[in-house]
Amino acid sequence: MFHHDYNNSQSSNQHDELNEEDSFDLKLIESVKTHPVLYVKRKKKSYNLKITQAWDSISESTNKTVEEYQMRFKRLREYYSRERQRQKQGTTEIKYKFSNQMNFLAPYTCSRKPLRNITNSINLNDNIRATTITPPVTALKVNNNPDPLVGEKSSTEPRITNPTSDLVQKKNAA
Repeated sequence: MFHHDYNNSQSSNQHDELNEEDSFDLKLIESVKTHPVLYVKRKKKSYNLKITQAWDSISESTNKTVEEYQMRFKRLREYYSRERQRQKQGTTEIKYKFSNQMNFLAPYTCSRKPLRNITNSINLNDNIRATTITPPVTALKVNNNPDPLVGEKSSTEPRITNPTSDLVQKKNAA
């Protein structure tokens, strides 16, 4: 069984054994660590093929799909990145349980400033008015004739009808 050396484990057994999910996560982390193409970003034509091959290699000996591994590792990486950000801000007291195992990602992760910290130099009301699109007015015909669907005279108020249906009605009447 895997042994851990991290604090504040969420596992049900507080001794040195990991639960099944933690064991799976550790194996996944170690597998990804052996495939740098999955975390060192490059811009090459063969890059996507190598990534696909690496994920295929990781999932070969198990009954899980590549997508399951990708989603799980993405989640693990997000937890790790959030914890690193909190540590930089000095707001975390609880250490992420796989922090030590995922430190190989440290040189390849960068923190971005959140969008909410961008100063708002645009007047939102002006921006909304500038982007409001008024739909074009379509050719509508005002008709005071009896309603063809009900068969009784309509009120004296004008009725808006579809010009296409009026043409069909005239054609059928002829």
